[in-house]
Amino acid sequence: MALDLASPLLPGSCFMVLVSLASVARAMVGMASGATHAALTQHFAAAGSNAADISAKADSRERATSIIGSLLGMAFTHHMAGGQGVGQWGGGRVERPQVTCGGAMHWTAAY
Repeated sequence: MALDLASPLLPGSCFMVLVSLASVARAMVGMASGATHAALTQHFAAAGSNAADISAKADSRERATSIIGSLLGMAFTHHMAGGQGVGQWGGGRVERPQVTCGGAMHWTAAY
């Protein structure tokens, strides 16, 4: 996520390389997360009897956190833009550091 946030700060030639590296890193983290999810669920399950319940609760908590983080990020960006669209990088009040800060806050809240 940090690579994604840093990509607009680099020149155009480095942008695609950095975004590609971020995508590969995200895929590796996703594989590691999926591989350890079952082991952690079994560890926290009481004698293996409620593993499905724990897994369902963890998944729903993760989904709710992601949705709330997205909503807060959109509200923050809308507030910083003063009700205007975010696409006005040069003319509006929203600048790249503010959007990067909002993305970092969303990433921190979600994970």
